[in-house]
Amino acid sequence: HTDLPTYPFQHQSYWLHHAPATDVTTAGITPSHHPILTATIELPEGTQLFTGRLTQNSPSWLAEHAVHDTVVLPGTAFIDLLLHAAEQVGCDRIEELTHHSFLAVPDQEARQLRVVISAADAEGLRSFDVHSRPENAAAEGAEWTHHASGHLSADRSGRAPRELTAWPPAGALPVDLAEFYDRFTARGYHYGSAFQSFRAAWRQGDTIYAEIALPDEVHSDAATYGIHPALLDAALHPLMLWFEEHGVRLPFSWNGVALHSFGATRLRVKLTRSTQDAVTLEIADATGMPVATIDSLTMRPVSAEQLAAAARSGRRDSLYRLEWTEVPSPAGEDAAPTVPWAVLGAEDSEATAALVASGVAVRVYDGPAALSAALAEGADVAELVVTAVARTDSTDPARVHAVGQDVLRTVQEFLSDDRLASARLVVLTGGAVTARDGDAVDLATAPVCGLIRSAQSEQPGRIVLIDVDDKPDSYRALPDALAAFSVSEPHLAVRDGQLYAPRLAEAVLPDRGEAAGTTRLPDPDGTILITGGTGALGALVARHLVTEYGAQHLLLTSRRGPQAPGATELADELTALGAQVTITACDTADRDALAVLLAAVPGEHPLTAVIHTAGILDDATITSLTPDQLSAVLRPKADAAWHLHELTLDTDLSAFVLFSSIAGVIGSAGQATYAAANTYLDALAQHRHTNGLPATSVAWGLWDTEAGMGSALDATGQARLARTGLVPMPSEQGLRLFDLALSLDDAFMVAAKINTAGLVTRDDGDGLPAVLRRLVRGSARRTARAGTAVVTNALAKALAGRSEEEQAVLLLEHVRTQVAAVLGHNSPGTIDADRGFLEMGIDSLTAVELRNNLNSGSGLRLPATVLFDYPTPAALAAHLRTEVVPEESSSVDLPVMAELDRIESDLAALVPDARTGLAARLKEVLLKLGELDDSTDTAEKLDSATDDEIFDFIDKELGIS
Repeated sequence: HTDLPTYPFQHQSYWLHHAPATDVTTAGITPSHHPILTATIELPEGTQLFTGRLTQNSPSWLAEHAVHDTVVLPGTAFIDLLLHAAEQVGCDRIEELTHHSFLAVPDQEARQLRVVISAADAEGLRSFDVHSRPENAAAEGAEWTHHASGHLSADRSGRAPRELTAWPPAGALPVDLAEFYDRFTARGYHYGSAFQSFRAAWRQGDTIYAEIALPDEVHSDAATYGIHPALLDAALHPLMLWFEEHGVRLPFSWNGVALHSFGATRLRVKLTRSTQDAVTLEIADATGMPVATIDSLTMRPVSAEQLAAAARSGRRDSLYRLEWTEVPSPAGEDAAPTVPWAVLGAEDSEATAALVASGVAVRVYDGPAALSAALAEGADVAELVVTAVARTDSTDPARVHAVGQDVLRTVQEFLSDDRLASARLVVLTGGAVTARDGDAVDLATAPVCGLIRSAQSEQPGRIVLIDVDDKPDSYRALPDALAAFSVSEPHLAVRDGQLYAPRLAEAVLPDRGEAAGTTRLPDPDGTILITGGTGALGALVARHLVTEYGAQHLLLTSRRGPQAPGATELADELTALGAQVTITACDTADRDALAVLLAAVPGEHPLTAVIHTAGILDDATITSLTPDQLSAVLRPKADAAWHLHELTLDTDLSAFVLFSSIAGVIGSAGQATYAAANTYLDALAQHRHTNGLPATSVAWGLWDTEAGMGSALDATGQARLARTGLVPMPSEQGLRLFDLALSLDDAFMVAAKINTAGLVTRDDGDGLPAVLRRLVRGSARRTARAGTAVVTNALAKALAGRSEEEQAVLLLEHVRTQVAAVLGHNSPGTIDADRGFLEMGIDSLTAVELRNNLNSGSGLRLPATVLFDYPTPAALAAHLRTEVVPEESSSVDLPVMAELDRIESDLAALVPDARTGLAARLKEVLLKLGELDDSTDTAEKLDSATDDEIFDFIDKELGIS
């Protein structure tokens, strides 16, 4: 059956509009009149830029030039387009051209082409570079690939090219070409008819003479090129008469290339071999008149793996490493809090003692309840509430559950106390991450990182996570670190006083052929255990191991085993592929049951690999999560992984693969349990790796299947994930990443398709999750000063100077726009102002996202319950007006206050050098307002004060920080 929405259908009309052809001259660009390079623009300093676009259908002959099943732009096309560009800039010769990488054009993909020609140097040479990238580069995070470089010149030698009128040359012996193209294809040249134009040949010593003729159907194309790339490519085919070995050779470098006539369809070619790999070409038309000369061409062998890699060039492989990058210590920050830190824990705890020893003023409370009691009795609200998770180095799964539940309880009690709305919770861990080589990970506390990261995504700016070693310098670094980075860097590690922040970085990948040779997969004769093997991902991996690696013996487990949906069909399919398959019901979180399962593996086919894909979801926002939910998700992921590790310690495994999730890396709202469980897997892999055991944990993003992190999400949930940059990846890509991850020596990798262009702005200090910053080039950075986030109240500015009625209309439109965004609607017009949020389909997680977006635009700290307290857009808009525009603020005050908000934001971003002169100007403004006493004493103090002293004074008087 089909589930229908509980709200009325929304109607929206879509019309097709004819898009007129674009005249590039209207954009200041000049048509280039070339089939590939279609436009050009002259840049300052004499640089010329040529642009083009390639697909397998454009130019029409390109799909016929396939090598090892990869469509590649022929090197001869580079020659033609560069000769065309040379003519446009007053040159007529390619002095040198070196190919750096092949330009492959995959099916169903377009590539943007760029040729940049620099201004002439003192010798008249103009350098050039050729780049390309996938057309959907912004969405895929692709980069420019450098394909070729060299120099152009104007030939002033006055030498005339020789004619080839005596044909065939006297004394040259004919060559039998009857099976030439059959052998050519067998080598790996999969050329269509347009490129099979080698018609006749004669040999005379180290020289070959050849006739080349384009097929009739390509003749009309020839007139649009200086020399048709297919025709010139065929002129190189006689070289294969010299290179008798099997395999493919393609052009590597060219020297002294000149074009003497245009539009030929038949050629006479003289090829003279000068060295083992180099050849000189003289090319004439059918009458012997010169067409082109090539002083030297060098060919190089090419492998199928090189060309397959070229098909991926420019795009991210979607495989990442989590690196801990040093961030500068914020020396000189005034980190002194106005109220001592509230430390939750025992007076004699190691963390409390270390904080006191480092000079931090603290007040210690037994726990959140004790702090709440003190607040009820009138205690001052601390800016920072600190809870320390003690390192235990325990490997008992029960300890993992206990630590996670303790932290969950503390976070929930902190967030539920409205009196702490302006405070931040600092969660201190020790050994939960491996920030530096040699760090030993604490398995019991590592899951706290995933849990807190998810809480941070739901409660931006409220929680800080810091992993600190036991060095005094590290504790002394905490006040400055929290003052400067607690908003912009929600997760830090401190080692020997140095600060580190986590960043995803693209993995450095081996050549595809090398990767296939080093993948750590088992002997096909051994048994491979796949937990969750009847699930969608487990089944995909099982098929992949059989079809790609020849696995013969598979042991698939799941909670229902043979009774799981599709289990019988999967077993039949794998058996038909030649594998022996056993599907067994087993709760791998039950150590005894798992031990029995492993003991039953036959000795003649011993266990050689473990692949742990099992897991469940139980999503909830951090404030509503229960300890039972946390344990329920930890069991099949974390507990089972530990039992698999422990029970196979004496087994000679070649692979121990853990299917983790990116939820634990970036923090997925509503998935704190899932994030915690998967972070444990990452830590376990690092633990095994440190101890010399095989281990690979792969934190997966979204698969385009019915399983994984997005399996339980509806359309709204999928759209929400898309706004975080996560895009579903095809199964084929996921399995390729599986192979790549196993080929690397990293214990922990992230495999996810991340659309960096689609990342949404969050109220976290610089617009996107901190861990993703390295993947987004040119992202703006904002740093909070003295522990206070810089908030630009855009909403207050928009309301400034408007009447009450106008403000009400604007606020309602603002709320409807935000609601439409989180529900994935195209227009706020689809949102009924008086319909309840619950009726619209807003759940608790969507409510959190909506609340965060409203906070980001208003500078407010609306509570998580705001949508339930004000259940319609109209009611919420009315409430926002009371928060953003207090009744005591007059319409006259609003523009001034909005301007002060802007000034406050600008002041916080100023570097010290920019302050010169500004302090004096601010002093004049304050004196005019009468806010400062213009007495001799005050004036003298201001006149003699340094810029920093004046700014400190302004901070205190105006509350600007």
